[in-house]
This record gives sequence, structure tokens and C-alpha cells, in this order.
Amino acid sequence: MKIKRPNVAGIFYPSDPKKLRDTVLALLKNSKLFPLKPVGLVAPHAGYTYSGAVAGAVYKQLENLDLSKDWMVVIIAPSHYFFFEGITFGSYQAFETPLGQVEVDRKAIERFIDTRKSLRVSFSDIPYDKEHSLEVQLPFLQVLLKSFRLVPVLYSDAKPEEIKEVLNFFEGENTLFVVSSDLSHYHSENTARYKDSFCHAGIESLDVKLLGRCEACGITGITGAIFYARERNLKGKLIDYKTSGEVSEERHRVVGYGGYIFTS
Repeated sequence: MKIKRPNVAGIFYPSDPKKLRDTVLALLKNSKLFPLKPVGLVAPHAGYTYSGAVAGAVYKQLENLDLSKDWMVVIIAPSHYFFFEGITFGSYQAFETPLGQVEVDRKAIERFIDTRKSLRVSFSDIPYDKEHSLEVQLPFLQVLLKSFRLVPVLYSDAKPEEIKEVLNFFEGENTLFVVSSDLSHYHSENTARYKDSFCHAGIESLDVKLLGRCEACGITGITGAIFYARERNLKGKLIDYKTSGEVSEERHRVVGYGGYIFTS
């Protein structure tokens, strides 16, 4: 069985299973639950010290779902270290974190490949070698969901329409999608909040023109999710927003973190 071992355990989040579970539970406990059922969400992917509060706030909304069901979770995440065309599912049978292994739904991926032959798709593992953007989402899902199968999607030079096709194919009553993205990088606190306001407005109005002024490493994934949401008459909602400056107190150079859900 080919297993993807964690890249950033002990760096972005605790490597000790109990500490990791306790950290995730604390982040969830400190968050507000809105009366909305998410179909998908946008979550940040920095170290939990910096973006964990926002991640906890957006993952908290999964408590409105039937957590006992067997879920399929499609994680759409950007590649930070390797450039390639289109998307890659990798060839792993499972992903591992300190909380255990998550099965990859290889059969569902094979069905996708059989019916979407025109898309730029590969099974390359190279982009997964150092990547953190997908991995850091897994502990929240492992704590919240009793059972789930994973469809991992890393992208680099991809089109939003390709992301939308992924979401179209895997949609279903028991499917949840997660778009991994941080927001603006290395501006002053005030500038970051201004620039990130276009991310909030674009997602909440499903307006890709407004989103075009948003600086996000996962902009392609977010745009693809908006295209999908518009076709499905979903609504976007900002759940929480913070900057790294609120933790580091270095207000002259911050990173923005936003948590959003898509709901019917």
C-alpha cells in the first residue's frame, strides 16, 4: 500500500497525536457555529499557530452536517514548490497524519479519468513531495468526520474551469469540497485588510471580477469553486478573517487568512 507520509507534522502542527487532537478540538471549541450547512469551504493552510483559529472557525461549520455518514472529501490545493500543467491526483492509496491514515478513493478517481479524458490530469507524486497546502486540512477532517475517503487534487498551471469540472464530477449528497488557500502576503496590516476585502466580496457575491483583485495563492481553486457555486445556486459566506500580525504583532508584514463556506 502506497502511503503519503506527512511533510509538516511537528512544523505546521503538532506531531504528537494527543497534542494534535487537543489543538484541533480547542480551535473548534473556540469558534462560533452558524445555522448553515456547508457544501464546500475555503480554508487557510499556514501553520496552526497563525491560521489555526480561522481554520477552526470554518471547519466548525461541519458540525451542522451528519458527521456519522461516510463522506467523500475533495481537497483542491495549490502547489507551492513544483510547476506543472493541470492537476495531479498523485498515486497514493492513503495519506497519513499523526492521527492515522486517510484512504484515497482510487476507484472514484479512475472513473473521473475515464470520463474526463480532455482535461490535463496526471498521477505525478512529485508535487506532493514537499507540499503542505493539502496536508494541513486533514487533521480537522479526521477529528470531525467519523469516516471519509479523500480525493486529493493538487494544481499548478490549471484553469478554473478544470477545477469546476472536478467539483462537478465528484458532487453528491455525501461529498464535501475544501479549497485550500491563504490570502495576501507580506503587506502591511492595513494594506492586507484592504486587499483581502476583495476576496471576501468576491466570494460572498460570487463575482469573479471582484475576486480578480484578490491576492490568494489558491485563486484558481477559489475561482473554480465560484464557477461551480454559480451553476448550483450556492451562496458564499465569510466565516472568519485574521492576519498573521494578530499573532506575531508584526503589523508591517503580514499574511491574510480567510475562512469561507459555500451553502445552499
